[in-house]
Amino acid sequence: MKKMPKFLLGCGGVVTLLAVVLVFAIWKLFSGMEFTTGPPSSAPATPDGYQIEGEAVYYTSNSNFFGNWVPNRTAVAGVDLKTFQTLGSYQRARDATHVYYEGVAIPGADPPTFRSSESRYSGDAGQTYYDGKIIPGARGLELGDVLVDLDSIRARDKHHVYYEGTIVAGADPATFELIGGGRMNRDKNDYYTSRSDGTRYLMTAMKVDMPSFKLLIPTTLGTSGGYDPWNKFDQHLWAYDKQYYYVGDTALPIADPSTFEVLLFGYAKDSRQAYYLETVIEGADLPTFQIVSPDHGENWGHDFGAYAKDAKQVYYQGKVITKADAATFTVVDERFFKDKNHRFLMGRVEDGN
Repeated sequence: MKKMPKFLLGCGGVVTLLAVVLVFAIWKLFSGMEFTTGPPSSAPATPDGYQIEGEAVYYTSNSNFFGNWVPNRTAVAGVDLKTFQTLGSYQRARDATHVYYEGVAIPGADPPTFRSSESRYSGDAGQTYYDGKIIPGARGLELGDVLVDLDSIRARDKHHVYYEGTIVAGADPATFELIGGGRMNRDKNDYYTSRSDGTRYLMTAMKVDMPSFKLLIPTTLGTSGGYDPWNKFDQHLWAYDKQYYYVGDTALPIADPSTFEVLLFGYAKDSRQAYYLETVIEGADLPTFQIVSPDHGENWGHDFGAYAKDAKQVYYQGKVITKADAATFTVVDERFFKDKNHRFLMGRVEDGN
C-alpha cells in the first residue's frame, strides 16, 4: 500500500494542507495586481460622499484593500433633486421624503425633524440612529433636545447615554462623563466599563459603592509627571470602596476593608491578606509586609520596581523570589536590586550584569 507523506496524516496534516491551499489562492488573487495608495493617475479622485450629476445623485465610498485603491460608487435611488441636501457629514443627506445614510434611505426616518451629530449618531422626532440604524429603545430627539457626542462611539441626549449604538442601562445623561481620556466612564451614581457579551461590546455599571469609593489616579491625562496611568489601566489598583478594590474593569473583594491600605505598584494589604493586582499573596507576613522601592512612581515600578518583602520572603509582581534573602534585599539603582548573595533584574537573578 502506498503511504501518504507524514505531513498529510492526522489533523495537523489537514491544517497544513489547507494553509498551503489558502496561501496559493491569495498569491494567485493578488499576483497580477498593481498596488497603489490612491486612484490611478489617469483618473481623477472622487471624494467620499454625495455627487449630483445631471439628474442623478451618486454616493462614493473609497477604500484601500491591501493598499489597492478600490472606489465604490452607486446611484442613490428615488432622490428628489429639488429638495436634496447633505447634512454636514459625508454619509448623511435628505430630501423631502427620505433621509439617506451612505446612499441608502433609512426606513421610517423623518426628514423635517432629522438632525445629525458630528459622529456616528443622528436622530429625528421618533428615533435615534447609529450608523443609520435605529437604536432599540431610544425615544428620538424632542424639540430643543441636543445629541451630544462624547467621542466617536459614545453620545448622550436628554433621555439616554449610548455606547456603540446601544443604550447604557441606568446611566444618567445629565452627569455622565468620560475620565482618563475615555478609558473609564462615570455619572453621579456609578462607574461604567465596556465588556463583550461574545458578539458586541456593551457598557455596563460596575455597581461601586459611591459614598465610600476612592479614586486613586487622576481623572485627566498627563497630570502625573507626564506619565499617564490610564494607558496601563489593567496594571493599576486604581480605586477601592468599602467592599472591593478595582484593577482594570475587575472588582476584587477586600478581606478587611477597615484596615485596607494601598501601597505602590499594584500592592495593597489589610489585617488579613496582602494583594498584588488581581492576586492574593498567600502566606505573606502582614505586619512586616512592605514595598522595596526608591519610589520612582507607578510607571517605573511595574517594569523594574514591583518588589515587596516581609520578614520571610521577597516578592516580584506578587510572586515569591525563592533565591532572595529578605533580610538583606535592597535597591541598587534604577533597574537592579540585590541581597547578600545575588543581583536581581525584574525578579530574576542577574549576577553577570
